[in-house]
Amino acid sequence: MRELIFDASCGVCNKVIESLIKRGIIKESELVPVKNKQDINLINVKYMLEIKELSEMLLITNSKIYNGFFAFRELMDHSGSLFRFIFHLPLSSYFGPIIYKSFARNRHLFGRNSTCGIQ
Repeated sequence: MRELIFDASCGVCNKVIESLIKRGIIKESELVPVKNKQDINLINVKYMLEIKELSEMLLITNSKIYNGFFAFRELMDHSGSLFRFIFHLPLSSYFGPIIYKSFARNRHLFGRNSTCGIQ
């Protein structure tokens, strides 16, 4: 079983999750929406992490933790989509996280709820 942890207060995050559900990409994943610091504290205790804020999605599978670009790539790897190969092109492991973090940092520009981003 995989757990996908995401910022439930972020409009962009919710749209991405809806799209992944619609395409059947996360059908074998348990969704863990994070809404406040209490949720983050529970995740920290459960997985022995030290997250202060959730700025990237997390995917936890078989005790392995993927974050940001690598979480999305892992989801796509199990999607069966031909699109998944884009995430394995040369230098994608270098540029993917940079692009993902830039987008995540600026997600409020692409649509957000009033409480987007858990601080």
